[in-house]
Amino acid sequence: MSASPKTPATDQGWTAHLRTLLAKPVAGRRLDKALGGGLYVRVEASSAVFFCRWADPSGAQVRHVLGHFVEGPAAVAAGVPGFGVTEARASAAALRGAVANGIDPRASKSASAASETTLGEAYDLYKAQRSMKDGRQRRESTKKLDDMMWAHVERAGLDRRRLRDLTAHDVAALRDDITARARASKQARATGSVGSRVASLVSRVVAWSISHKKLPITNAVGKIERAEGVVVQARKRHLVDEELGLVWRALEQREENEGALAGLSISACRAFAVALTTGLRIGEIINLTRADIDLDKALVHVRFGKTENAIRTVPLSAQALGIMTAQVASLPKGQKHVFPATDGRGWTAPAAAGFARTMSAKLGLAELVAFHDARRSAVTLMRQRRVAMDVVQQIVGHAVGDGSVTSTVYDQSRASLDELRDAVERLARAILDAAHPQREEVGGSKIIAIRA
Repeated sequence: MSASPKTPATDQGWTAHLRTLLAKPVAGRRLDKALGGGLYVRVEASSAVFFCRWADPSGAQVRHVLGHFVEGPAAVAAGVPGFGVTEARASAAALRGAVANGIDPRASKSASAASETTLGEAYDLYKAQRSMKDGRQRRESTKKLDDMMWAHVERAGLDRRRLRDLTAHDVAALRDDITARARASKQARATGSVGSRVASLVSRVVAWSISHKKLPITNAVGKIERAEGVVVQARKRHLVDEELGLVWRALEQREENEGALAGLSISACRAFAVALTTGLRIGEIINLTRADIDLDKALVHVRFGKTENAIRTVPLSAQALGIMTAQVASLPKGQKHVFPATDGRGWTAPAAAGFARTMSAKLGLAELVAFHDARRSAVTLMRQRRVAMDVVQQIVGHAVGDGSVTSTVYDQSRASLDELRDAVERLARAILDAAHPQREEVGGSKIIAIRA
């Protein structure tokens, strides 16, 4: 749209001119108009923004936004004071004075933002920035998990707290409240873990705001101290033989759509079976693609993990190979993930947690089973079958050794593939012994029926 033929000479004239332009929005419009004294106004489709230009010590021109043009009823509706040409001139004069005195307006603006930015606003910025990262590193499941954890923050009203007012006690109190409620409702699997994840997420958001948004505040929640008298024990649950046998028989029967788990997702059942037979983490199972599975060599390549040690190759026992073969064969053409959700994307951690709870209820287990309990059970079974600790560590992706200089610096040896295969075969036999204790032995080796 063309500007008026005559440049306004007064603030009242500029105000009337802006009203005329904004009364007729034009898509794609972008006009920069100089009001004098280094003050400009940018008129776009249906808004106008005042800004000022100044030179930093290096001589580079810097654009400093002063505020949006808003007046009358619009200002009242937005609950903000009016900001027009007169106010913009006063702000520009103050900015020029600050520059003349050697003050960098960008630092002042950052300090002002820090004083008003809320935790909720910081989380929105954090989430938007994280969403732009490489999809392989930032899976959809992780974003959903963050949102689930953030719901606790919103429920407590902590998202409305300004970053500069946030204290470690606030976050510790929220975490301990979540833990107390989990205990009261007898949700043993949630005790401690959810509260800790919420606190960790809040700490990450604050740290990100400081490092990426350059907010001049201290990270008061960088190290969160737990309230006195509250002790959360790390979950150490694994399936005992009776539970293991019950679960594995149910997983076998599900292949025929029979038994207590009939009707449950076959893909989810196989994922739990894979966790039991390989010790893979749920995140590693979720992210498996066809390219990660070598059925000919009976190997799984874990290419992305939470630590450096998590990147590894895990051999498949004959039992696990049967499960993987059936799962890959069931995938539709073009499906990338080995364990997909209904929308075709990778399965999610919350969905896995829900499956474990449903499975526990259907099997009538006295204590809920978490998906991660399958991994703990795999480690326990291998140790019970006298698999060396360093071999177990290598299979499950933990740091190998006892942490001493000898094991971490001098000893760089790793278990051979044959040793790893022997370990997972021992694990498979332990599972089948629990599920079918009366299996016959022929020629010194037990005959096992591998169901897909």
